[in-house]
Amino acid sequence: MNLQNILVTVEKNIVLYDFIDLSLDNKWLVEYRGEIRFICLFNGKTTIQDDIFVLGCIFYKIFTRRLFYIDKEDYEVGSLYKKGIFLLVNQLSIGDIIIKCWVNRYNYILKVFVDLV
Repeated sequence: MNLQNILVTVEKNIVLYDFIDLSLDNKWLVEYRGEIRFICLFNGKTTIQDDIFVLGCIFYKIFTRRLFYIDKEDYEVGSLYKKGIFLLVNQLSIGDIIIKCWVNRYNYILKVFVDLV
């Protein structure tokens, strides 16, 4: 998943698409378009929570204009995710929503958008 998965329609609506097409045999991919930082498989297989995790990553990148753990290698980032260690986002206006996306607090994508409004 990367920011290329965000489309803007002629009406200037944002469309998100094709999040989790990135597992192989229900295991982490070592590399996915160079952005392992957008991958977190909660149960070893792709689920809606993985899509929501990616949405939190998109929000983070949009609000900070930074990539996660820029000083770390992909395998280190994957290890941090598996341990539940994420960047601090409490200074961001939607930091609580981003954290909820990252720590599997949403069951449905609609709940994320309800919190945004």
